[in-house]
Amino acid sequence: MTVAPDRVKVVSNTVGTGTSVALGARAHDFFMTPTEAGMLDGYAYDYIIEQGSDWEHQERQAYTASGTTIARGTPKRSRIGGGSLGTTKLTLDGTETIYFPSFETIFGELQNGQCYFDYVSGTQLRLERHNGRILIINGLPRVIPATPITISNGGLSASTTYFAYAFMSGGTMTLELSTTGHVEDSTTGIEVKSGDATRTLVGMARTTAGTVFSDAWVLSYYNRRHRVTRALVTASRTYTSTTLGEVHADCRASFLCWGDEVTAVRLLGGAYGGTGQFECSIGIDSATAQTEGALAWSANGNVMGIGQAVWTGQLSEGDHFATLQCKLSVAGTINFDFVSGGRWNAGTQVEFIG
Repeated sequence: MTVAPDRVKVVSNTVGTGTSVALGARAHDFFMTPTEAGMLDGYAYDYIIEQGSDWEHQERQAYTASGTTIARGTPKRSRIGGGSLGTTKLTLDGTETIYFPSFETIFGELQNGQCYFDYVSGTQLRLERHNGRILIINGLPRVIPATPITISNGGLSASTTYFAYAFMSGGTMTLELSTTGHVEDSTTGIEVKSGDATRTLVGMARTTAGTVFSDAWVLSYYNRRHRVTRALVTASRTYTSTTLGEVHADCRASFLCWGDEVTAVRLLGGAYGGTGQFECSIGIDSATAQTEGALAWSANGNVMGIGQAVWTGQLSEGDHFATLQCKLSVAGTINFDFVSGGRWNAGTQVEFIG
């Protein structure tokens, strides 16, 4: 099985300027037929038609193993009668030969994952080309359309994490959102839908309580990028308890992460007040349990920048949140002031990859 045929050249008895070309016997014992070379049914190949001194270059045309034909469209380029390069089809007379150069190898067609899964709006996500156009689906390299593939939030459930898979519906690349997880395909080594290797993993997304998409809740599996989300106080807040707890839901930053990536969380802004010591810390997936090592503290009501509270590490794949926690050593009031557009506003920042 090959997507990059080498030494394939056959005769053809096709006449005219039709939309396909018949592939016959090998043109010489030096060459192979498509069947001998293991060319893939349904895959798109480049080929050259040679007839006398005339030639025609066809780009990315679908090969059909049954009946052994290949589609024919407007040439990428051609030369007829020794004239200038053009895009005119040869008028075939049944004496032509068909040659398959290894353009796929030359232009990197054996790559995979040349795409990015992205947020568009609260109701739409998309898969687009990135540094190429090839995605392996069901063991075969497929060309990602120039126009991004989209999928809506129609039929989804609220507050639910979905995996995004690409699959072929007939000849059309299509997206699916499913709660079914992914596994490594034992044949290709590519991450696919568990129980269905015809679907290739391309991303992850989570719906909000309102069943729409949010930018921080959309990740791409391929060509991952450094991402940042923040949750800051939206009004001045206070904390008065000697028990560790969340300052306010304002400061809760929700995000998704891949299990093989490192996530970094830090507090932002500052706090002041009280008559004794107080501490601010990071809570990951908990409003009341402090994340180890993520702590800043101050004494006697001093103003404190809380940005020294930082945590980095790996989390399980899926949905998480990080929040700002506080605790006083003695009863009092800790202030987290809000200023519109201010850089001192307290909250949580999460850096993640996807």
